[in-house]
Amino acid sequence: MSSTSYAQEVVNLLENNQRCLYPHECYDQKLFKVIASRGTFADGQTKDLGVFGDELKSMVVVVDDRRDVWWKEVFNLIQVNAYEHYRYCSNYLVCYCNCCANLSYDSENSCCGLSDCEEDNTLFSLEELLDSIHRKFFDPIDNEYSDVRSILKSRVLEGCHIVFSGLIPLSIQANQSFIWRVAEEYGAQCYEEVSSHITHVIATKKQTPKVERAREILDVMIVDKSWLEESIQLFRRADELKHQIATFNKPSGDFNLSPCTFNAVEVPSLY
Repeated sequence: MSSTSYAQEVVNLLENNQRCLYPHECYDQKLFKVIASRGTFADGQTKDLGVFGDELKSMVVVVDDRRDVWWKEVFNLIQVNAYEHYRYCSNYLVCYCNCCANLSYDSENSCCGLSDCEEDNTLFSLEELLDSIHRKFFDPIDNEYSDVRSILKSRVLEGCHIVFSGLIPLSIQANQSFIWRVAEEYGAQCYEEVSSHITHVIATKKQTPKVERAREILDVMIVDKSWLEESIQLFRRADELKHQIATFNKPSGDFNLSPCTFNAVEVPSLY
């Protein structure tokens, strides 16, 4: 988190830009009434929305590349990939995954190292997402979304019943793993074994017992971890066909999916 002086300069830039875009409007009031910076929080390592008061938490959306520092307000968080400054850190989901904690990554292959690439549409996708949240929150007719936390995550993977293969070490409880908890946070239901009600198997390899069993069941999607990554990053289900690692029986229903990133990890004993 930046210093107060840095945060104030960003605020000044945004306010001046607002005045340039709308020169005929009256801006007697500042756009930002509260500025939270590194000095706002006691330890400087975690962040929360206490500065806004409990009554305003339902209205606040946080955009950050760090999940661990927002653990108290995780349901307000839109987690994005870090920009070029953090290119030596692997994807944000890998950084905080227990099974990846001690691994090193080639910076040239790091998916966090976004630069000014023409294919990088992160900000455009984020703009669309924030606009959608704003419209739903302030919808004068539909009061279903009176809390941004109910808009953000719970419906992204709603209806997805997921089994992981090769992504969770046997040394930890599956339902306590990072990837499991994140998937459920975004609306999915996760299981340890493949059964008839499973809709997705997320795997690192084409040939595992779980993948082989899933291929025998109609409508089960067998996808790479990148499908989950993309769905989380863009807050909509990604297209499984773009992320499939093994052929599966054609689904009878209509699936509209979307993006997130858990790098493949070779660990001897994995679920």
